[in-house]
Amino acid sequence: MEVLKRKANGISSTNGHGQKKKKKTKIIEEQDLESAYFQSEIAFHSTVTKMKVNALLNEVTLKENQRNEIDQFIEQISNELKSIPQGKIRELSTMSEWLGKFDIKIPLTFSKMNKPFQFIPPTVIEPIGSYTYDGLIVKSSNKISTIVDLLVEIPHICIHKKDYLNNEYIEKRAIYLCYLAKKLQYLLEFSHLNDTTLNQAVLIVKPNETSSFAIRILLAPEKDYFNEKRLLPTSSNLRWNWFNDIKDENEPFYPTPNYNSLVLFDCRYRETSDYLNKIFSSSNELLENDFLSSKCCALTDEKIDENSFIQDECVLIDQSGLLNVFHTLTRANYNRLKHEARISLNSFNDPVIDHFQTLFMTTMKPINSMDAIIQIFSLDKHEKLLEEKSNKNQLIMDNLNNKHYLLCQQVISLLEYGLKERISLLCPLPSVTQLTKTVSFLSLFFLHLHT
Repeated sequence: MEVLKRKANGISSTNGHGQKKKKKTKIIEEQDLESAYFQSEIAFHSTVTKMKVNALLNEVTLKENQRNEIDQFIEQISNELKSIPQGKIRELSTMSEWLGKFDIKIPLTFSKMNKPFQFIPPTVIEPIGSYTYDGLIVKSSNKISTIVDLLVEIPHICIHKKDYLNNEYIEKRAIYLCYLAKKLQYLLEFSHLNDTTLNQAVLIVKPNETSSFAIRILLAPEKDYFNEKRLLPTSSNLRWNWFNDIKDENEPFYPTPNYNSLVLFDCRYRETSDYLNKIFSSSNELLENDFLSSKCCALTDEKIDENSFIQDECVLIDQSGLLNVFHTLTRANYNRLKHEARISLNSFNDPVIDHFQTLFMTTMKPINSMDAIIQIFSLDKHEKLLEEKSNKNQLIMDNLNNKHYLLCQQVISLLEYGLKERISLLCPLPSVTQLTKTVSFLSLFFLHLHT
């Protein structure tokens, strides 16, 4: 009777269910419409960003006329260097005084110089690095904006087969670089590779004051001249008696991984450049690798003993399996790189705000991106930090008495231990002169605090 009554009143038992179904369908349609709008907005931002990036790449890519100008200057420099006359045999101990007559200071922070040396002009000079595979970018700046690496090979007559021992090669390469500087009549400046002070000197050559590019001269021994397996991190190539000017019959032998990498880096210039050239020539994109989560990655398929590089904080083995390309990269700077990369990637996922201007067009000094700054005016007062190290002697010799570098590492560890979870990032900056006019302090540390 109830059912008949409902029907008589025009009410069906299924009407309520139908209304609910229509309402649910309407909600789904609204959600689909919202999702489609969201996806189209992302696609629009992605397309616009891609157009902007392509326009930016076109702007910073080296133009044909710029490349011609650089090629001409490289040829000019190469001819001048090859025409340098053969030098007399001189004692390294007298080189500092002789070069001082030409207002040239030998770019070394540690040396003993007690062997003879004769300059022989180079025969192999060639550009390497990003310039060879069109990976170079041009910055909009009044300063030097384009650096082109030029490899100059030291003839084997200038160095001995075993000059990788006791800093001999490092000293002779510095003298060789001074000979090149003596010949070249351009704007010259000695610098250090990767902004280090580990005696890996390079020569920056700029055509004139208004030039937007410069040539960075890198020196290397002849290919396969040194036995590279003698330069593994576990090898000992600095002698304790030599380092301390003593004669001890019970001379200890310490592994010298830092020093070995310094020499091996020079030996691997050409091979590493050729390898990168091959990668960029065959594909526009690098193969994906889990660089962010793994401490040890490799550019070779050969079996690698990771324990050989256990003293390094970050490891990327080159194709020879002998050299850690990331040898000078500290864990703190690696974490900063990951931090900046994460921020950049997350900004691309923001469909509301266009971060292109912030990411690619706005210049920000590191000093402005941190919450706190710690300045240490003299690390000499903190040398007791090294006294606590059981391998202090090995560390000092391996770094050629560069206590500043060692103390920086100790200070970083101390700050990380003391601050712990109160900071999210700790960044040491070695080049303090670029940040402030005050040069009386030696170290600068940036802190990014947890919020």
